[in-house]
This record gives sequence, structure tokens and C-alpha cells, in this order.
Amino acid sequence: MKGKLSFILITLLITALAAAGCSQPESSTPPTITGIVNSAEQNVILVIEGLDRAGVPEGEWFESDKRAIYFTLTADTVVEMDGKPVSPDDFTGLIVEVWADGAIAESYPEQAKAGRIVILEDRSEAIGEDNGEDNAEDESQDLHIDSGRFAGLEGDTIAVKISGVPDEIGPKEFRLAEELRDNFAQYALEPDDVIEFSYIIDEQGEAVIVELENFGTQ
Repeated sequence: MKGKLSFILITLLITALAAAGCSQPESSTPPTITGIVNSAEQNVILVIEGLDRAGVPEGEWFESDKRAIYFTLTADTVVEMDGKPVSPDDFTGLIVEVWADGAIAESYPEQAKAGRIVILEDRSEAIGEDNGEDNAEDESQDLHIDSGRFAGLEGDTIAVKISGVPDEIGPKEFRLAEELRDNFAQYALEPDDVIEFSYIIDEQGEAVIVELENFGTQ
């Protein structure tokens, strides 16, 4: 009888240890980052520290030394709010704590898999109300600088694989300013050529490239 009881206890202990080894990061472990989900696309979210709203253009945070991490959500990612599992339709505008699952790639933004996400607050509705028209107006006057790899051209629209963005996210589309469009052949762009460009946000909310430089394939 004692032998059978010991066997049962050992089995239960092994099962408990195995479950603990497969569990997500514990609450006692500090989160990898606490911030707002600035953007969400497919199964990838961009979390940035120190922002008070989502949808902030890259030119405004990229060189500000704010920590930023692209997290890939997997089937094992646990998402919670008030201690209960949730499945948000859109993460954009949520204030979150995120625990990385495994290694973090030291790019900028950093890249990692999301092990656990705790939603602290939802600012998605307030963002539009508080910033709305004024932000769109200010943004349209700013010149933003970015870089990436040329991914194609269709009409006056150029596709660019933005530097530092995970492979899961496809190329971003920009409209070419009239002067660039008329003289586009002079840039002799080939697929995967590295480019650096400046763009503005026009009155329709479209990103329009006004300056472009080709650095070739690197």
C-alpha cells in the first residue's frame, strides 16, 4: 500500500513540475515592457514606452530613445484583462504589460515572441476624441524620414519593406510626389535595393514620399 501511495505522489510531483516548466511567465516576474500598442497588423503588435496615444508616426518616436518592441503573437500567447482571458479584435490603443517568451532580438525596435500580455487600459476611443483633427493637421506639416528595401512600383505607389519591421508584416505603400513620379527612372531601383526617403502626410492622410535616395543592394 505504501509503495502504491509513494508511486502516486511521485507521479503527481512530476506532473506538477512539468506543468510549471511549460507555464507562461509568472506575475512576480517584471514585464519585459509596459507601454501602448502603437500599431497592430496581423499577428504582430508594436509596443512603445512613454507614448500617450497610439498611431504615432515612426518619425516621432524612432529617434527618441523610447523602448519599442515588435511582439509576435502565437497560439501559446496568453492575453488577460482583470485576471480573465480575453481576445481583443484590435490591440491598437491598449496600454499593456508584455512578457517576452524566449530571446529578444537586439534590433530597433526589438523583436520577440509574446508569452503573456496583460491589458491595463483601453485608450483607443479617447485617442480619436482628444487628438483627431488637430493631430492630423500637425502631422501633415511634418517631414518624416525612414528607410527600407524597395519592393515594387504600381502607378504612383511605391512599396517599401521598412527597416526593422518583422518579416510577418508586408511592405508599406507610399505615394510618390509628382516630381519623383515623373523622374522615377533616374533612381534605377531594383527589387531589394536599400532606400532612404522623406515623406509627409497629406490632407487625405496619405503618406507621400518627397525625397528619395538609392543605396543599392547591400
